[in-house]
Amino acid sequence: MKLLGYVLVSSAAFAFSLAANAQMQMQSPIPGIERQCVLNHPFQADIAITATGVDKDKPPMDFAMPGKVVRDSEGRQKIDMNIQLPGSDESHAMSMIFDPPAGKMDVLLPEIKKIMKKDMDQVHCAPQPTEPDFSEILKQGGKVEPLGVENIGDLKATGYHITYDVPGKDGKLSKLDMEFWTDMYQAIPVKMTMKAGDSFQMVMKFTNVKLVEPPASAFVVPADYTEMKMPTPEEVQGLPAKK
Repeated sequence: MKLLGYVLVSSAAFAFSLAANAQMQMQSPIPGIERQCVLNHPFQADIAITATGVDKDKPPMDFAMPGKVVRDSEGRQKIDMNIQLPGSDESHAMSMIFDPPAGKMDVLLPEIKKIMKKDMDQVHCAPQPTEPDFSEILKQGGKVEPLGVENIGDLKATGYHITYDVPGKDGKLSKLDMEFWTDMYQAIPVKMTMKAGDSFQMVMKFTNVKLVEPPASAFVVPADYTEMKMPTPEEVQGLPAKK
């Protein structure tokens, strides 16, 4: 594969795990709560994800991923974004398609016409959004603080501040601190901030939200894309550096 391909695949693999985690966290921010897949609540919006990762003895890695997100009446979602590489003004296009009813997530790399596929748990799509149940996180010693309701743009968002412990790389517990705001009536996430100890911070925001049905073509993979395996984190670390 050409060097551009290595850069794209390694960046996409990281961005995919980051954005997929953000997307799942926005829908199901705490353990013990089923990810919401809601029927007949389509929308489109601008999305912005920024993240900072800190590893021991290494400089911070800053990622910025602006783009657009759509959801159709069947509960499928697609995110189109530009991955801005750390320490560079360079960016590359990437798309992700989440299909909860089918249990699939796909990553599309338009610049090299490749698709990477990943299985996920199938999720039953509900006819209406449901309010979160925090009983599981409270059983695990976590804390949940309601932040009230705010009008954010044209949406009425309900906010929560949540803290709980998660295992770190070294096996030790790390404090996860999260604040998220979501429109409970439309099942649309509005914004989220998440911190994992001192090693990771992420911010995700939706703006310019419109309650419209996206075209069916948004979820169609071009016929000339070929499938490739998504690299593991170890494989990504072994990819050649950009010159």
